[in-house]
Amino acid sequence: RMFTSRAEHRLILREDNADQRLTPEARKMGLINERVWKSFENKLLKIEKEKNRLNNIKIDRKDLPNSETTAKNKIAEKITALEALRRPEVNYKDLCLQLGIEEAEEKVSLDVVTQEKYSGYIFRQNKEIKKVQKNENALIPESISYTEIKGLSNESKQKLTQVKPRTLAHAQRIPGMTPAAISLLLVHLKKASNSNEKNVDKKTSS
Repeated sequence: RMFTSRAEHRLILREDNADQRLTPEARKMGLINERVWKSFENKLLKIEKEKNRLNNIKIDRKDLPNSETTAKNKIAEKITALEALRRPEVNYKDLCLQLGIEEAEEKVSLDVVTQEKYSGYIFRQNKEIKKVQKNENALIPESISYTEIKGLSNESKQKLTQVKPRTLAHAQRIPGMTPAAISLLLVHLKKASNSNEKNVDKKTSS
């Protein structure tokens, strides 16, 4: 059993989306038959269909749980049912009942709800992953002082100082190094690089 609390980007490595992450890979490796693949494709189609259905239904924001109508916003703002589902206090079953529509089958609605509830966090995490991947070959100067990196935990500072990674990718492979620590390191490297470029420009112009 995998302890996702120790895994990188655990919002993406969720148990409920394991089939969506691993089934296509299993297909490439010839580990699943056509019947299983067709069932998987059918599920994805139903998920997309339900998201489209909710996205085409409008609802007044004021009609949602815990909504407050202020003097500045007397005109009720309409949002889609899919957007409403992203609110922590909105329950799928209650929303369907309020809209007078039938619920999708449980395995479909569970995926739709989870995807929407975490959509903002997942978007930011994917953005962070791409940023690090783009810069994974960035060189780390030998003269770097990890104690100067604000927000970096003492444990991370100690590990980086001991290992002395040469690149960002090397730093990522250090056991126990978190995505947050890598992001802080990347920000520090970019700031240092920009500072060096400015110093070079000053020397050139003088």
